[in-house]
Amino acid sequence: MFTFRSFGSGSSGNSYLFSTDSGSFLIDAGVGIRRIKQCLYESGLSADKLQAVFLTHDHADHAKNAGALQKEAQKTGRNLPVYVTETSLHGINRNPSIRKKPIADGIRLILKNKVIECCGCRLSPFDVPHDSEDNTGYLIQYGRQTLCLLTDAGSITPEIRQHVEQAQLLIIESNYDRNMLDTGPYPRNLRQRIYGGHGHLSNEQAAEIIYDNREKLRRAWLCHLSNNNNTPDRAQATVIKKFKEKGLLIENYLQLDILQRRVASALFNLEENT
Repeated sequence: MFTFRSFGSGSSGNSYLFSTDSGSFLIDAGVGIRRIKQCLYESGLSADKLQAVFLTHDHADHAKNAGALQKEAQKTGRNLPVYVTETSLHGINRNPSIRKKPIADGIRLILKNKVIECCGCRLSPFDVPHDSEDNTGYLIQYGRQTLCLLTDAGSITPEIRQHVEQAQLLIIESNYDRNMLDTGPYPRNLRQRIYGGHGHLSNEQAAEIIYDNREKLRRAWLCHLSNNNNTPDRAQATVIKKFKEKGLLIENYLQLDILQRRVASALFNLEENT
């Protein structure tokens, strides 16, 4: 068994549950603690049943409730490990938006490109450019399946391409539609921050890397869509258009899904069509 479920994806909060026959872990804990607990309950779990929480970076929409989950687990005498880079941890401890800091003796510091084993998975953290203290993507290997999770990325670097090229499954940020951003209400400095090299990925950038890896990918999820500068239809249409421009149909290569901002996703079986 290898499954995935999103508890929410976007600037209002991000959290992703992965489960195998050996246990479950979260990547990011930025949605509300009540929603995390409810989604865990719906998934037949609770905080004390999680094996770990892995954080991508120190912004509140990704990390604000890691400490709260640790406190929930402690109620049953468990110490829930939180995996994070040392630089991101410093950012979390300095971030006033994160009121419940991770518990010190539960911290597990990670190093980029050093494999971590959890729940039968091998997680390889890699560097992702963003305007946080640090940012981490994860390449997750379980059996014959390899999934790449990439969010809050200002650009597609050679290192990112190297990791995406290994994956059959891809969770990738598709934050904004450039026209909506340019004609929307955001001031110039904020627009420049978003489309700069340490901001967020556009629909076009996400579409390009999905297209470039079409021969190996069999499923992709677009995540972290902006509420003000994007719509699910625009994000999906941009990827489909990229294939049509080359005379191809996306459905002949892979299945494309959108992860909603405030709505938990269905449970995805990652071992289908292997």
